[in-house]
Formats: sequence, C-alpha cells, structure tokens
Amino acid sequence: MNRQKIDDLYHQLRLMYVNNDRSEQEAIKAIVNHLTTRGGDYPSLLRYLDWYGRTFLLDNIVDNLRLIQLKLNRVVDIGAGLGWLGIGLAEKFTIPYLLVDKRQYMGIDIVANIESNNGIARIMDEISPKDTIVMSEVLHCLSDPKRVMGKLRDFTIIAIEYYPSEDFPEREEYMLSYWKQTGSLDCTRIENLDEVFLYHNLYIHDMHPYRMIVARPK
Repeated sequence: MNRQKIDDLYHQLRLMYVNNDRSEQEAIKAIVNHLTTRGGDYPSLLRYLDWYGRTFLLDNIVDNLRLIQLKLNRVVDIGAGLGWLGIGLAEKFTIPYLLVDKRQYMGIDIVANIESNNGIARIMDEISPKDTIVMSEVLHCLSDPKRVMGKLRDFTIIAIEYYPSEDFPEREEYMLSYWKQTGSLDCTRIENLDEVFLYHNLYIHDMHPYRMIVARPK
C-alpha cells in the first residue's frame, strides 16, 4: 500500500476505535488476522464473514428475494461455516434450515464434503426437491464448481460470491487482488459466473462488491 492508503487505513481504524462497536472491532481483528497469517486463518475468516454478511448483505438479499417472489420452504446452507446465510434467511422467512459443512463447526447438522461422491450422496439423502440450496463464498472454494452445480441441477440455488460491479472504477484492481489472494490458497478463479450454472436460469443482483445469483432449474 502507498502512504495515502496507509494514512486512510489508520484514520478508519481510529474511527472504529472511537465508535467502540465491539462486534465490528472483533470482525476487523479477525480479517486482519486471516490476511496476515501465512496460509490464512480460516476460523478468523469465518468470524469476519459472519459479521459482514449479517451487517451488510442479509437485508439486501431478503428484499430481493421478496421482490422476485421466490418461495422458500427450507434452506439448506452448504459450506455454511457459522451459518449466517442459512440461519439468517430462516429467521427472516420463518422457515426451517439445515447447515452442511465439511468441517464440524458448532451448529453444523451434516458433516459432508459436497465435492466427494460420499459427501454428495449424504447430502442428497437429507434434502428434498422443495428445499432451496444456499451458499456464501463457496463457489471459488470448489475445484470444479461447474461439476458440483451440475449435480444440484434439480434445485434452486442462491449463491453469494465476491464479484465487484462492472460499474465500479476500481473493479479490476479489486478482482486482481482477490484472485491473487484466494489463488494463493488454491481457490478457483471464476471470471464468468454464468458458465458455472449451465443447467439453471439465472437472476443476478449486484450488492457491490458481492453478487447474488438465484439459479432456478431449466
């Protein structure tokens, strides 16, 4: 970072200190810990994403789902982590939820890796055609997201991914830093989200720098 960006960062951190929002302070410490630890610190990343999702994304997501009148019966959150998306939607729409992750975090209902044959079979045993699959920041973590979404072709999917708006002047700069950082952790670079969902019709909503994809079976 150049001096101007460092000075602005210092200013923003001072404002955070003065505001004394403990949840914000813990979230910022968590993301700094993740991005300053060699190989990353996944639990810290989850704490940050949980705070960010609940604070800045959830209400926007809910408003748009209501706008397009998407019917939700139960949400199945795959790669749930701390579950902000699945639990948040369940609370907003007063519906049940199921949390799935390949790691056994507190609150996870099914421990299964969706990329393995045994894992996808385990998930399929627990879900029904009326369920809606939801996932936040999962697509880039899959070695072959197109193949996995193909296995879920019969389900409606709500996916949240980091994907800055084309109208944002620094979009390329944001994307390159994101791809470089996540690529260092062997994540998949997704340049065109449309190519991931070959078996779905898509509704896309920008929540800069994130994007919501509602994929419905063709």
